[in-house]
Amino acid sequence: MNEIGAINTCNISKFFGDFNALKDLTISVPQGEIYGFIGKNGAGKTTFMRIICGLMKPSSGTLEVKKQVSFLPQNVRFRDNMEGGAVLRYFAELKGCDVGEYKKTSIAVLVIIIIAAIIIGLVLVNKGDGPVTGMILADSKIENKDAYYNAVETHGGGVYLVVSNAFNKFQEDYKVEIPSGEDLYATIHLVECPKGSEFIGKWIKDGNVIGEDKGIVTTGPEGVISYMLEGEKVVKGSYIFELYDGDRKIFERTFSVE
Repeated sequence: MNEIGAINTCNISKFFGDFNALKDLTISVPQGEIYGFIGKNGAGKTTFMRIICGLMKPSSGTLEVKKQVSFLPQNVRFRDNMEGGAVLRYFAELKGCDVGEYKKTSIAVLVIIIIAAIIIGLVLVNKGDGPVTGMILADSKIENKDAYYNAVETHGGGVYLVVSNAFNKFQEDYKVEIPSGEDLYATIHLVECPKGSEFIGKWIKDGNVIGEDKGIVTTGPEGVISYMLEGEKVVKGSYIFELYDGDRKIFERTFSVE
């Protein structure tokens, strides 16, 4: 390690499943110097920043940070079980405030947060608060994000259902009858996902899982994953398609086959 460096890393690597997001990255940043990370989407810039801030553990390698590090990500998220009071307490401690004092201004801060959330929700119409921005049901697999956008815009032949996230609420933009007895494909559009991220898709009918498969994002941080249901399982009735990130369900949609 470089003794005078404010940030020193040695052979830092990070894997997401089989995908190698960072490979043997060694860098020394002297105190007072300005460094920039330049790379295409999915190159590992955000992953590396999260590692040096202690927000993510590397798969291998060593790290030394001698000074306090601040990180402003593109999207700020908190743990799902983190309540509003815990968020305020967290930022009060980061600012070095008396923890007891934060309660006096919590109501005003919460009002500001609510107003900001409404404004952000209006501006980021199609972003939502998760990686899924939409789904298409069709008679064939959609291979990439360009084909996905084209299907959304044109609603071409073989596209049965288009669902998009508008104002944080999933809406059906286009719907036709879904035929029985033919292979059915659900294509999910995702954003802010590292290349190599894995998601489980489940087809459910009458309370039973009739199809399940694992999909991998191959083009992160934006990409599509398609899941197929065999034609012999596509019969008249109501279905549910669910998407899981590990054990956590992040998307659900009900549809019918006529």
